[in-house]
Amino acid sequence: MDRRTFLTTGALAAVCSHVDPAFAYSSGKLRSQTLAFVEQSQFSGVVLVGRGPRTLYCEAFGLADRSTNRPVTRQTIFEAGSISKWIASIVTLHLVDRQKLDLHRPIGAYLPEFRKDIGDRVTLEHLLSHTSGIPNDIIPALRANPHLAELGLTQKEAIQRHASGDLRFPPGTGWDYSHSNWILVQAIVERVAEMNYRRFAAETLWKPLKLERSGIYSGTGPDEPDVALSYAAAETGMQPIVQRMPGFLEMAGGFYCSSGDLLHLMDAATTGSLLSRRSRQEMFRVRWPKENYALGCRVDAGIFGHKQSRFISEDGSNAGFRSVAYRIFEDGHTCILLNNTSMPLNHTGPFALQLLQTMA
Repeated sequence: MDRRTFLTTGALAAVCSHVDPAFAYSSGKLRSQTLAFVEQSQFSGVVLVGRGPRTLYCEAFGLADRSTNRPVTRQTIFEAGSISKWIASIVTLHLVDRQKLDLHRPIGAYLPEFRKDIGDRVTLEHLLSHTSGIPNDIIPALRANPHLAELGLTQKEAIQRHASGDLRFPPGTGWDYSHSNWILVQAIVERVAEMNYRRFAAETLWKPLKLERSGIYSGTGPDEPDVALSYAAAETGMQPIVQRMPGFLEMAGGFYCSSGDLLHLMDAATTGSLLSRRSRQEMFRVRWPKENYALGCRVDAGIFGHKQSRFISEDGSNAGFRSVAYRIFEDGHTCILLNNTSMPLNHTGPFALQLLQTMA
């Protein structure tokens, strides 16, 4: 596919029409950089740059469905992969703000049936920061049995099978990116909220923020219109790939969104409309510096416009979806890239930082 065809099918006309005229020059630079990146990499997806809640530049490229030539648009929905863990942390901290949960209380207080020797030592803070020591038993199990996601395990059954192993290290003394942590967090949130996670996330996030293109899914993908399909390169060209999401792992990887909804979520989570100041401070306080890991997200530092700044550094992958979302705390500049063709994160991440440098 040549450049002209790629850009045309990729909704070249989808540049945001509501760009603030004050940012027209910067938006022009952002677009020229993006078009060069797209031409070089054959990027398929959405590129968005914003400041606070405002979109400064947004453009869609490539195909959401290659079998029908349906293009990606600015409204297309993508699976966000591990950005789901940050969303889950926001929901959990909402319950902390309501004094329904305590980050520092042993999880045995919320799950008394859980094995006592671990439940008396591990806290929600440990789970949300991957410092619990609970082994990542669910990933080897999914690899060994590709049909595990179809068994319909309850949260309780998933805990017993995949989140009850002996600790790898004493809580708080090590770091291990363990999806099994989130099986436990989901069980705790659902019990305290007295409803399933999908519904509680809607009441906590989507409804208050009036987001219509975000949600939580399980199974083969979101049941929504204009959803992107995922692809991976093969000898015969891009081939569709599907990765089923178990219901008990919705917190770990079940979040989906459009680029605009993700921008509004990032703004609301950092400016105070969703959480108290104390909870925001807890969420973005790094617990494991070697990984820059806070609660469900990474917080990094870099030089932007000759100034040292802290920024949220989020990425995720699921099947052929790759998502990058960066936001600078000091000025609210945000860059989001949503891709559906398995583009390596070490390509999209540096480009997102390049766009943020343009805005500095």
